Amino acid sequence: PENKKSVNVGDITGWGGDFMTFYTDWRNSEEQYASGKAFCNAKLAKPGVSSSFGFTDLIEDADGYLIARAVRGGQDIATAVRQRYSNSGSALKRFTDYFQNRWGSVENCKQAAWNVLTKEEPFFDLARGYFITLEGALYPGVLINTPGGSDKLDSFTQGFADAILARVGAE
Repeated sequence: PENKKSVNVGDITGWGGDFMTFYTDWRNSEEQYASGKAFCNAKLAKPGVSSSFGFTDLIEDADGYLIARAVRGGQDIATAVRQRYSNSGSALKRFTDYFQNRWGSVENCKQAAWNVLTKEEPFFDLARGYFITLEGALYPGVLINTPGGSDKLDSFTQGFADAILARVGAE
């Protein structure tokens, strides 16, 4: 069975890249939002709130993941796209389908968020360099080695999981 806590390059092109950018925004506005969880609660995938990881970004991430999953399962892309956007109701439960298929639990979601920010692998390092350090934010691996830094990152990743779950509950 697949490990839903693990992360791969595909995650960086979807939710993971959005989350890295969102991490940068949080770190660069720490005076206003010391709590990562509060920052996520205020700005992550909230309809009508301007954010680097807005509601439409989450829709795109969810649909992209679900369409790719259908294609990997043998469906042709045209059928997968048509079914995702048809009136069959699949669009109405996109976040539930996304959450269940990608993570399956809040703990897996939180751990995957932690892993996308800290996994030591060349492509992840490159992506974090581009999305995070080039924008002047503290590298997550450095943050967790500062006093209280691990707790700060834990709060931020919990905020991510909570925000995703809130979208599931709103369907």
